[in-house]
Amino acid sequence: MSVYGSKMALTLTLPKEFDFDPGDGHVLKLSFHSLNSVDGSCRLRIMLGWFRFICGNGLVVGTAQLTQRFTHNEFLELPDLCGILAAGLKSAEDEKQCLARWLNLRIDENRLAEWTDGPLREEWGPLAAARVYLICQTGHDGRFARPSERESAHRKSMIQTLCVPGAPQKAKNAYHVSQALAWVVRSRNDLQDQLEWMLMIPRLMKTLLS
Repeated sequence: MSVYGSKMALTLTLPKEFDFDPGDGHVLKLSFHSLNSVDGSCRLRIMLGWFRFICGNGLVVGTAQLTQRFTHNEFLELPDLCGILAAGLKSAEDEKQCLARWLNLRIDENRLAEWTDGPLREEWGPLAAARVYLICQTGHDGRFARPSERESAHRKSMIQTLCVPGAPQKAKNAYHVSQALAWVVRSRNDLQDQLEWMLMIPRLMKTLLS
């Protein structure tokens, strides 16, 4: 269990047989995750997701769609956790197949640029979009070189900063793009923001691949 200010997070990692191995040395672990607060600043959230733990204990990716939210007050009734877990495990097998498909889906550079300037920028803003594009092109995170520069997100002048752990020098497939998204999610300072953005990843990937 971890404590972030008034928020508490509990993560239970499932056994190795539930892992997804993309073949890059960074296995995805299926985890049961719960977030709550002691002051009512966020709702109790229960979810099952894919997480990759690299470079310490950072949450990197979660693609499972199963999520439940509850108002935490004196009337709170906990859900059927066994039922949620059973349903999540069933959907996790389908997700493994989806992740495997992403590994074999090449992303056209023009399509990546178009998506960066469109759906990604609209959801996450120009800086996050530009960072994702830079990671896909170089394997490095970055920041704006000229914040006031009037350019589309994928053409923004960027200063490279961190080498992103596990990222190739150039994204070769849809899975690599999903990991770039996940890295940007990880940089969110607030844990609740991380979870909210993480849950956007499947939708953003759908817009890229549609």
